[in-house]
Amino acid sequence: MKKTKLILTTVSIASILALTGCNAEMSLQDSTGEETSTIVIETEMEETTETNTVDTNATNNEENGNDNLTGEIQTDSAQDVVADVFTEVNEDWNYVLTSDGEFAYLFEVKYEEATSKEYATIVCQGEKGEYWTYETDKYEIGQSTSLEILESPVSAIYLNEGGTIKALNISDGNILWQNNEYCGSGTVCTMDEDDNLYVAGFDSPSLMIIDPNGQTLLRVPQFADYFWPYDMYIEDNMLTIHFDCGENAKVVMDIRDYSYNIY
Repeated sequence: MKKTKLILTTVSIASILALTGCNAEMSLQDSTGEETSTIVIETEMEETTETNTVDTNATNNEENGNDNLTGEIQTDSAQDVVADVFTEVNEDWNYVLTSDGEFAYLFEVKYEEATSKEYATIVCQGEKGEYWTYETDKYEIGQSTSLEILESPVSAIYLNEGGTIKALNISDGNILWQNNEYCGSGTVCTMDEDDNLYVAGFDSPSLMIIDPNGQTLLRVPQFADYFWPYDMYIEDNMLTIHFDCGENAKVVMDIRDYSYNIY
């Protein structure tokens, strides 16, 4: 193992690493002792023979006796550095780049032993110092969880909370809208190019489509005798839903007019 100092210009990295419990050393001084806004994050990284990502200035610094800088990681953007380091720290966190900046959030389902109920928390950190938490209500534990993060647009976090689909503003955690018509759990989901959300529940319904404003476009309780959807995806305006009730059981729907075939 070789100890490497990464010089990152995005100040949110320090907060993110501290939040995730990473062993990090931070400094607000450069190698000459002058004050700077650069944050130095020191972490253990596996030594590699690849040199194309390390600035040749690192060699010059060592030759000049400056051992404060081992190597400066070169990347296309500060956002790439945030994403790479963040992924290495904790793969459970989600990294999002929006028009308002960089955000990372962690969704966790928790259990309350005293009541035998489950609840979930969302913790979100932004590069400009934004920090918020959201905690759901407590729900009875069923055959499948009803506390789920869903596929979301970059500006929001969609979740299923006890059968209600909610959209949280990623910058402050405020509820943008909520739709209580879903009433499902064990969800599979996808989105189309217009940010319409498609959800199907292991425990009802077989399909529900919600527009970006939270309005229900379509709700199908069940397709014939098919149940237990486990996968869905959209290709060329055709939505395919696979069901676990039988071999090769699936429904293919044209999302332009909602016509479908059952196979």
